[in-house]
Amino acid sequence: MKTQTQPKVTRNPEFKTITFSVSLPEASEVRVTGDFTEWSLEGVPLHQVGYGEWATTLELLPGEHEY
Repeated sequence: MKTQTQPKVTRNPEFKTITFSVSLPEASEVRVTGDFTEWSLEGVPLHQVGYGEWATTLELLPGEHEY
């Protein structure tokens, strides 16, 4: 029986780590969308990191992005 190995996940050095954060105390859910998601309606969820504080970290190509 042949076993399959999982590919190694390596960070692409061309990408930059970008953190989106926002303070929205009344929010129950926060998402960000932009050209990096092709403006999808689902967007990328932010996670609650404190009372009313939301954040997510993405790997994006360097340059300007609209969101």
